[in-house]
Amino acid sequence: MLNDDPKKSKKQFGPKTGDPEKFETWEEFWNAWVNQIQFMIKNTAENYNLLEQLRSEFLPTPYVSTIVRGCAEKALDVRSGGPELRFITIEGVGYATTVDSLLAIKKKQRPRIT
Repeated sequence: MLNDDPKKSKKQFGPKTGDPEKFETWEEFWNAWVNQIQFMIKNTAENYNLLEQLRSEFLPTPYVSTIVRGCAEKALDVRSGGPELRFITIEGVGYATTVDSLLAIKKKQRPRIT
């Protein structure tokens, strides 16, 4: 939520959602947060898929492929569509902290955010 402020960032990365210091309501903050998180999830998935494509081409994992169901049967590496069930390693370890933070912001005693 930097909105191209040159003091905070040299490059706009996410969507412009407004200056959070100027939000008048919780709904304004919430909508901006949802917009930002949707962007981050989409960006993360796109980057992960690109990285997996590059890894499958340049960093195959033949040993892991021998112990993952589906790879030997298809004669494909774990990163090239071999597994019966695709697995990923994106972790959601910050979820509880995010919920706590959002609730703290919502409950904060500021007359501007209701």
